[in-house]
Parts: sequence; structure tokens; C-alpha cells
Amino acid sequence: MGRRHDCRIVWLSINAGHGNANIGVQVAQELPVTIDVLRFSGYVKAAIEQGSFRQAALALNVEESTISRKIRFVEQELGLQLFERRHDGVRLTDIGREWAEEVLPRYDELCQAVLRTSVRASETEKLHIGLSAPVGREFLIRLIDRF
Repeated sequence: MGRRHDCRIVWLSINAGHGNANIGVQVAQELPVTIDVLRFSGYVKAAIEQGSFRQAALALNVEESTISRKIRFVEQELGLQLFERRHDGVRLTDIGREWAEEVLPRYDELCQAVLRTSVRASETEKLHIGLSAPVGREFLIRLIDRF
């Protein structure tokens, strides 16, 4: 099982226009699950769409065992069995269906927002960096000192 992290997200914004530098830091709320649950939700989505771990693995170009392990991790972290594993593939459990209906649209929205903002960020003079608090705090201190 994954280690629980203090999942406060730190956003660093640097505006370096006209030789002046403005630095802003915003700390978001703590998340109740590990960040890995969010990362591995893409594997859950692929398994739902493909109907099997094997097909999800092919679609994502990873090993089937990777899909199985990551989904098992998500299930253990959430305390839910999302899938009924069968010889002919996988099927969502009732609670898995509820979870998917609630979470996956937001997962897609988050992925789209990250893509949109990364494109916008590359077109401006502002740099936005997202950091998790345990590692980010030290990195942020060193970055500000160098700046």
C-alpha cells in the first residue's frame, strides 16, 4: 500500500515582465487520498473503456500486470472493489459504477485543464509550477533563493 503523503499542493507563479519579478505562492487544501490514486485513475478509466485489463494494457502500451497492480492499489486506497474480475474481462461492481460516474468526468476535466493551462503558460511570460508540499517546500526555498 502506498505511503500517505501530505498532499497540499503549492502553486508558484513567477511574473518576469520588464525586468521585475513578482512571486506568488498559493497553498490548496489537503487531499484525503494519496496523489497516486489520482495518477492511477487513468488505468481504471482505460479498463472500463476497454472491458479488460489486457486490452487496457495494449491501449496504454504497458504490461497487463501494471494495470492490475495499479487498479488494485486504487481499490485498496479507496476501500472499494471497483471491478468484478472474470475470465472474459472485467465488469464494474455497483460501487465501481457509482465511483466511475462521480470521479471520471472530473478526472477528464482535470486532464483537459492541465493541458489547456500548460499550453497557455507556454504562450505567456508567467511560469506556473505545481509541487507537493513535502518535496515542494525545499525546492521552493532553493528556487526563491536563486531567483
